[in-house]
Amino acid sequence: MSDSNYQAQLFHHFCLEAPELLSTIEQALLNLQAGKNNFEQVRILMRATHTLKSIAATLGFETIKNIAHTLEDVFRAIQTPEVVIDSEMQALFFESYECLRDPLMAKLTGSHIDTNNVIEAFSTVLTRLQTKLGNFLIEEQEDQTATEVSFESIKMLLEDSICPELEKTAVAIAHTKPKDSDTILRNLAELFRGYGQAIGLLGFLAIAEATIAALDQNPRAARTISRLALEDFRSCCAEILKSENPEAGCPSAALLQLTGSAFLPQSHLVTGELKKVAISTQKDAQIIANEVVIAKMHETQPTAQTTQPVEFLPLSEEINNTPTTPFPKVVRVNVDHLEQLNYLNAELLTNQNRQFLQDGKKRSSLRKLLNRWRQFQQMLTDLQDWSNPLLMPYKLQNKGNLNFVRAVLAAKNSDNFDILELDTYSEFYVIIQNLLEVAAEIEQEIDTFEQLKRQTTQLLKKQQKLLTNSRDVLLEARMLPLGSILNRLYPVLEQLQKKHNKQIKLNIKGDEVLVDKAIAERLYEPLLHLVRNAFDHGIESPQIRELRKKPTIGQIEIRAYYQGSQLIIDVHDDGEGLDFDAIRQHAIEQGLITAEKSRLQSESQLAELLFEPGFSTAKQVNDISGRGVGLDVVKVQLHTIQGSVAVHSETQKSTTFSLQIPLNLSINKLLVCQAGKKVYALAVDTIDQILLPKTGQIQYSEHGRVLRLATNTNSQLDEGELVRIYRLEEILDYSSRQPAQIASEVQTTENNTVLPLLIVLCQEQVLALEVDRIIWEQELVIRPFSKLVPTPGYIHGGTILADGRLTLVINGAGLLDHILNQEMQVMKSWKQTWIGPPTHLLTTNSQPKAALPAKIEDNKRTVVIVDDSITLRQALVFTLQKAGYHTLQARDGYEAISLCQAQQHVDLIICDIEMPRMNGFEFLAHCTSDKGLSQIPILILSSRTAVKHRQLALKLGASAYLTKPYSDQELILTLSQIIACQGTSLIYS
Repeated sequence: MSDSNYQAQLFHHFCLEAPELLSTIEQALLNLQAGKNNFEQVRILMRATHTLKSIAATLGFETIKNIAHTLEDVFRAIQTPEVVIDSEMQALFFESYECLRDPLMAKLTGSHIDTNNVIEAFSTVLTRLQTKLGNFLIEEQEDQTATEVSFESIKMLLEDSICPELEKTAVAIAHTKPKDSDTILRNLAELFRGYGQAIGLLGFLAIAEATIAALDQNPRAARTISRLALEDFRSCCAEILKSENPEAGCPSAALLQLTGSAFLPQSHLVTGELKKVAISTQKDAQIIANEVVIAKMHETQPTAQTTQPVEFLPLSEEINNTPTTPFPKVVRVNVDHLEQLNYLNAELLTNQNRQFLQDGKKRSSLRKLLNRWRQFQQMLTDLQDWSNPLLMPYKLQNKGNLNFVRAVLAAKNSDNFDILELDTYSEFYVIIQNLLEVAAEIEQEIDTFEQLKRQTTQLLKKQQKLLTNSRDVLLEARMLPLGSILNRLYPVLEQLQKKHNKQIKLNIKGDEVLVDKAIAERLYEPLLHLVRNAFDHGIESPQIRELRKKPTIGQIEIRAYYQGSQLIIDVHDDGEGLDFDAIRQHAIEQGLITAEKSRLQSESQLAELLFEPGFSTAKQVNDISGRGVGLDVVKVQLHTIQGSVAVHSETQKSTTFSLQIPLNLSINKLLVCQAGKKVYALAVDTIDQILLPKTGQIQYSEHGRVLRLATNTNSQLDEGELVRIYRLEEILDYSSRQPAQIASEVQTTENNTVLPLLIVLCQEQVLALEVDRIIWEQELVIRPFSKLVPTPGYIHGGTILADGRLTLVINGAGLLDHILNQEMQVMKSWKQTWIGPPTHLLTTNSQPKAALPAKIEDNKRTVVIVDDSITLRQALVFTLQKAGYHTLQARDGYEAISLCQAQQHVDLIICDIEMPRMNGFEFLAHCTSDKGLSQIPILILSSRTAVKHRQLALKLGASAYLTKPYSDQELILTLSQIIACQGTSLIYS
């Protein structure tokens, strides 16, 4: 292995181990209790900083090494019983930990950091610690303890790394083919040769060199060389531990014999030059030994203090006997392997759903077959009963034969027996009897098949249970509640409050949200940085908050939730918001933008500058911010998990950082429904309830239909609350064809008059989605679409139904946001119309002809908009409301007729041509023939530009005809002219 590859491998292991070591140090610091015995926690701190120091020294990270080394001395000092840990000392420990964490995270993320600021901050903290600890913090003389400490490190290396590696290699070689043994043993020898060169294990170095030479000379004797080499390595381990001499051990004569004569002069590798290398590295043995431990990715566990040598089993017994030291119960697994397992589980679930669907169809077909067969049997029985009276005993037509039978009977003196006493049957009768017997046999076969089918169903259910358990175990292995990460922020914030005299309350919502462990660990640093940033830059001092009439206790809220195919984590504070002038000025000073360009930058563009490397608006260095670590750390960390961050701020009110992390393949419970001729799946976690509206619950407003909720103990909504109703098929831009199998199985609603409603609730916003049918609720696999496929935010992904068809998965929360964003202005005006008793503005669908008084200003004209497109309706609503009109909406001609009849007065109708159920021409014809509607002027607004369409509309009674696209000015002018010709508005019952 080359030096460059070795260093790259070490850095890779460093990236894996360093975050765990930081977490260990942080957790141990949090567990320190003032005034109590903290021996166990101090020991953990010493070991973690010692290990971190070692690997940092090997990789040449001097700042990290020096800080970790000093912290190790500090923690060694506080294990003295005379040292009393108080709250001030705890705060200093956390400050020093931050000085260690910042440069380390900069190395991990590849971001820039000013090490001079870090060293200066740490020196300040260390000075205060020296004042607190006094004579207990005395730097030990390295020459006095180098040998002792060095051997302790070597002992830890042998027990924690080398010995387990030997046992695993022995088992691996025993279970592999001879040709693979060469590779396994050669890799082990290369590794141990690196150990020997690095920390002076001269015996190990000699055995490793002999092993490699023996393999080169005798490639077909890998098994024999493996046995000899493993025995030599084991003997060397035992001798080193027994004699406490790192140079102990040497290759056996048998192994040396296999190396060939060329190696014999090198059998005594402990030369003077090598001894000099060993002696020169003796002082650094502690660092190097621990570095190798980390490089092998072994968990840092307390090592029992024992001087007993390690005993090894003979190679012939190592497979049949259990090692005295069990292997660790926790192992690292490549995330890609877990992803593959998750994918395979998802495929199994998809196939299982398909099997259950097919099984149900088979059982249904079997029941039908059995019923039909029994009907056939009954028909045969009826036929037999009907034919019996008609079939007289068959008499032999051949008279000669009859005489012959009588002659035979006479010869036998059978005077008392008459041949006519025997019944004879026709051929038809015999055929029926045979049919009945065959039918009975077939019925038995059908019963047997039915029993086998029941057994198959039971096996499928057992398979489903096993798959569910397998998925749960995998979920537990790779997922954890986000609260395990978020809750670590409480004590950090508590320490900051004590030090800086700021009162801040941290609120966490969504801590039960499950997240991948690999992602969770990478989320902690960005979240910690954002919380500290909010504490330092966001929340004002109590005096300033009091002047601004804010509560003296600031609020930081972290909210986690799933939205579509993303995990969203919002970090919100109620502080002073972003200072965009300061951001602009600082960006100009750093040369990120020019002064001229800065004046053209929007607030969102300026906010993006916060994530530039090294960008920080801190005016002075402190222990929270200003050490050269900007918000680019957040962006870089999120980039490693393909995430992103956005920021929204209101001056002197709040700042919200929104982390967006994409999700991979997931399994969720989905509600499959039909809307129109298409099938969709919706995530059930945002569906508050499913209901069939009762008489009087659906009412009309000027913006469409609304639902008045009834009492429901399982709902989070209040009784009487008004909820807007939307047709699902009308608000979606994406669709999928309806599977033929599903269409044939779904039960339709009676007369299609009462359609089910899905009440979608998310973040205190609610809407009702009207669908045609509810098909089923089932756990399905959600597969995200490729980034090359543009999809709206409310599309979660796609899923394969049990029949093999692909359909879209809609996220209710995303759909709600989509609608609210489109109708923000309309929703505001709609909410205002509901002030006061709702009955003044509503009419129930159960009494369409009942006129209710509508409180509409006398100077406002009422216009009914009839169009099947909700987008076009809302565009017209917005235009007409700005012009001072009062608007009502209908989806087609039928709904417009009902709506007009329920109103006291209507001044004008704007109608499209192409609509479901009743189109524009049919609506015109109906209005012309209706006495009450014939006096209302109708404006046709259609995309049809042909002369024949215009002429037909005007012939049917349209007052005017406009084509899409239209201009607002032209539309308003045309309406004014039509109404002016009519004079006053029409009043009718």
